[in-house]
Amino acid sequence: MIPVFSSGEISALRVENGSLAWSDNLSNIRRGGGLGSITDIRAMPVLDDDLVYAISFSGRIAAIDTRTGVRAWQHEVGGSQTPWIAGRFLYAITGDNQLAAFEKTKGDIAWVKPLKPYHDGEPIQWFGPVMADNLLIATNSIGEIVFFNPLDGAHVRTQNIDAELVGAPMIADRVLYLLSEDGILTALVGEEPENTENSDKDE
Repeated sequence: MIPVFSSGEISALRVENGSLAWSDNLSNIRRGGGLGSITDIRAMPVLDDDLVYAISFSGRIAAIDTRTGVRAWQHEVGGSQTPWIAGRFLYAITGDNQLAAFEKTKGDIAWVKPLKPYHDGEPIQWFGPVMADNLLIATNSIGEIVFFNPLDGAHVRTQNIDAELVGAPMIADRVLYLLSEDGILTALVGEEPENTENSDKDE
């Protein structure tokens, strides 16, 4: 069991008795006001094999050994969106509007793709990513669904819907679900969606 807290702390609890196995803190060592001082973990941790991956809002992204609590790797990168794992890579949207791919076991940065930061002078909020049909998908607050090549981050295409999207997209049973600001849930069916789980065990 891996709970996370508003302090930037991530812990592992033993299932048999609830006792603490280990604890770590992903808050940024920098101090200051504004957004830079927000250290909480908003994204859900992601488990894959013997590592748990977590990202704090303005602090760090790290891979931590689930048994020992030792960090396998870390980067000074913050974000509020839950990362996505597929094949050898972990994909994440950072707090400064970049889509990044990390080699999941060693943490090497495979590529970084800048995302559109503003629209009509207003900041854009990005959500995701998720993967389907062998494409990485990110959505944003101006109603764009953007598809990327997961190997190099190249832009593939952009689809627009007439809605202000909120929250990360979800995939289930070959359907992409999107929630808009006005509470409307939209379901989009791809041509042949694949790799829809937040892991890849078949590689």
